[in-house]
Amino acid sequence: MKMRPEQNRRLHFLLNELGLMDYKAELVEQYSATKATSAKELTPQEAKALIEHLERSKGRQANRPQIQRTPAEKMRRKIFAICYTIGWIEGESPADRAMNRAKIDSFCARNSYLRKPLNDYTLDELPKLVSQFEQIQRHVEKSKLSKEAGQAVRAVLAELGLNR
Repeated sequence: MKMRPEQNRRLHFLLNELGLMDYKAELVEQYSATKATSAKELTPQEAKALIEHLERSKGRQANRPQIQRTPAEKMRRKIFAICYTIGWIEGESPADRAMNRAKIDSFCARNSYLRKPLNDYTLDELPKLVSQFEQIQRHVEKSKLSKEAGQAVRAVLAELGLNR
């Protein structure tokens, strides 16, 4: 069962109001049991959970001064969202955030195309870095699908008594 139209409207309103529309696919995937990336595929319960999360975020945001994000900061935040999605980083406490920043900086300094920490990338350099992280995300997702397909084949072979 798909989410109700009023949930879809509320979800998109909150995403726009919070400036999170660029991260919609990642947020939807986090709340979807089937790892869907389209809001249309959420169940009413999943949509409710995501909407409640966004409303709590909105409440927290109302208590803070509004921060205008620069294009560079938006790209850096997208890199963090990708890392959360693929499971490289986790947690939301200040200590977790510091550890996550250190993990991403370490990865960038060793493996990114210019081999420097995330905040040292300029606005002109960041799009290529975002593309690099998107490629990593596609690779991780493809690997997960291949692994799941292999497990499914092994299970079918075992059921048929054809396992090795």
